[in-house]
Amino acid sequence: MLISQAFDLYRDDYIRPKNQSKRTEECHEGCKKLLLASMPDKEIKDLTLLDIRQWRQKLEKGRRANSIRLYILRLRAVIRY
Repeated sequence: MLISQAFDLYRDDYIRPKNQSKRTEECHEGCKKLLLASMPDKEIKDLTLLDIRQWRQKLEKGRRANSIRLYILRLRAVIRY
């Protein structure tokens, strides 16, 4: 399953059915876009710790710590899914 597919399935199975806010869904989509902007849309099982570290380093340039933490938590939830 590709990273983008995993994010979409998580949104459809967990965010929308629970009637979470539009802001939550926007944050989820933003996280997916930022992740895919820094790496190709590859199989989620092929995502490495190095990929995530490099993504986090890119996020640290211009984003607050709380925002970065939110993106990492969102990615972790999708990976667990």
